[in-house]
Amino acid sequence: MDLSGKSLTDGHLLRGLGGIGARAGVLLDDLDATLLPDRDAAPGGITLAGLLAAMDGPGAAEGRILFVCSNRPERLDPALLRDGRIDITLKLGDAAYDQAMRLYQLWHPDDTEGALDFARDGEGRSMAELQGRLLRGERPAGRPLSLVAGDSR
Repeated sequence: MDLSGKSLTDGHLLRGLGGIGARAGVLLDDLDATLLPDRDAAPGGITLAGLLAAMDGPGAAEGRILFVCSNRPERLDPALLRDGRIDITLKLGDAAYDQAMRLYQLWHPDDTEGALDFARDGEGRSMAELQGRLLRGERPAGRPLSLVAGDSR
């Protein structure tokens, strides 16, 4: 569901999330990018009140897990973050040296020297940035480019 779409209403959201049974997971991605007006200011689309009702109101499904992802959690309304709605918060920070090295090795398993160089340069950068570099075919300085994952030429 695109929570920012004007065609999605509070009722659609409530029925959609309420219809998800127990032992299921739901992902609301980039929630911070969705501007949720209050009930009175909403010309269309969902409201903050509608989202809160769908998350844990009377019609909310029991036994489901709701995952909320945000690049900027400080932008989220405090009502979304209270205990009972968001019980566990995990921060996925920047890459550690070994994470950058293992990511590189997924693409170039036979290039140990390149993995060490990539890890040195990649430490402290986001995993998304590092993945983007690999998708563009970038290699550490002095290493030839390869368009085929796993090719260490």
